Amino acid sequence: MRVHMCLATIRERLSPVLSVAHSSLIVSEPSVILAIPRDKFDAALRNLNPEPSKLASRVLTFIEMVSPTSRMQMTNGQTVFRQGDRSAPALYIVKQGNLQVLHSERGKPDVVVSELSSGECFGYVSLLAADPTVPKAFTVKCVSDSCEIMAISGDDFHRLLDHSVEAKLFMHKLSKRRSELSMAKTAKQGVKRFRGW
Repeated sequence: MRVHMCLATIRERLSPVLSVAHSSLIVSEPSVILAIPRDKFDAALRNLNPEPSKLASRVLTFIEMVSPTSRMQMTNGQTVFRQGDRSAPALYIVKQGNLQVLHSERGKPDVVVSELSSGECFGYVSLLAADPTVPKAFTVKCVSDSCEIMAISGDDFHRLLDHSVEAKLFMHKLSKRRSELSMAKTAKQGVKRFRGW
């Protein structure tokens, strides 16, 4: 039996069928359909205080349940994407392993901007940017024996945010905090290089 979740505004509840305002639910196998009222989901997100890129377990679980995902298995040294790539934007959630976020400049060694571990996410800065098709600003690389990453496409990510103002605010706060931390880390590395010049 599978568990399915549909992000939609429920117009009315009919037993045993749900009438949905903008979607049809067609079940072709035994299924469980979960309904989380929007006000309860928004209230839960309102109470979260996002740390840099750390998703609260409730939000992570919700995202996994409602969004189609693909899993990526990686080994040490493999990259999710490279600086300059124009790959389709996605939200990536680290399920297992450790990754480094690297920034490079021509002729200089890579700068480790951030390190990511289980429960953290990345990719949302590109997704929330005015133009998500701009080249990637960083390289993200697996640095443990293995990594497992869950990827949610940009379209599915935006569909999720379109159904909750609180989810959108939560992700924008994470994005702002990540940008501030990245700039501070890059500036600190620049000062170290200048002193060693």
